[in-house]
Amino acid sequence: MDKFVKLLHEAETIEQDGHRYYLNSMDKTENKFAKELFKKLAEEEIVHYNRIKQIAEMLTEGRKISKSDIQLSGKSGKVFDSLIRDMKSDQPAGSEIEALEFAKKLEEKSIAHYKNAMKATIDTNVLEFLAQLVIEEEGHLRSIKDSIEYIEDPQAWFSRKERSHFDGA
Repeated sequence: MDKFVKLLHEAETIEQDGHRYYLNSMDKTENKFAKELFKKLAEEEIVHYNRIKQIAEMLTEGRKISKSDIQLSGKSGKVFDSLIRDMKSDQPAGSEIEALEFAKKLEEKSIAHYKNAMKATIDTNVLEFLAQLVIEEEGHLRSIKDSIEYIEDPQAWFSRKERSHFDGA
């Protein structure tokens, strides 16, 4: 259990780092679309941090984890979808692409960490919690990848999306 709690504390740090990075990137960018994406990602990372911290405290205190303790936002990947409905990218990409490429690495690191932590526990609720974190972080990663494509070439992005609806892909 100590090894697992240590993994959770490491996860807290990963989420805090992501939160800080997204806030910093939000402040630096002039692109309204990227600014909103970074803001939403920062908000979700703090939700993850708070829930991970709560789970770690409960395990340290020997308390049982229930289904209600492991619920997350459930937004997993809907960050980009909500942004694309609400605004258009009308500004040049600039350094936003670099920031998003780094954000991809942060999300990939989180996914790998949570998958590794899943190997260190047998508690089914904790496993479900970690699986939810993986799903949400994979959603963040999809949102970031879509954002890169969209910021680089909005027309090509829309064309690809429209084609996938007709093809059923």
